[in-house]
Amino acid sequence: MPFQTGGLRRLCLCAFLSVTVIITGPTAGRAEDVPSIADSIDRTVTIHWMRYVSASSQLMERVCQFSVKFGSYSAGIDANVFGLVMHKATSDEAVSELFLFPWGREGERTLCINNLTDEDGQRLFYNVKRVIPEKGRHGPTTVHFGQESYGSR
Repeated sequence: MPFQTGGLRRLCLCAFLSVTVIITGPTAGRAEDVPSIADSIDRTVTIHWMRYVSASSQLMERVCQFSVKFGSYSAGIDANVFGLVMHKATSDEAVSELFLFPWGREGERTLCINNLTDEDGQRLFYNVKRVIPEKGRHGPTTVHFGQESYGSR
């Protein structure tokens, strides 16, 4: 996947504004804005919560191999769907690191995962797709991997 130099520079600057949460299993603590998912995994998963990121959606699409966008209809994102997606992502053996990019005023964010094989990405895509409702209660949720895309209305 080709990267533009300017895009990489913006992404690297964002990395300095991150909070990293490492979840290692049932005894791990909770971080603000990250659901308690430690009970469901028995390995280390690193979650980078990027703060105050002003990255455009085009940049996000270029740097994220697998992404889930959580939108809002003026009432915040659907926390239940977010929790289910985070559970699917962190319990997948192929995922050891993920990034959360907030981009809105009501909790809107994009989950970004890289370094997946095609097989792992397809499996995760279909697992995440199953938990996204056809019609979002609080806003649209969209999952992208390669040429595949699925979203609620």
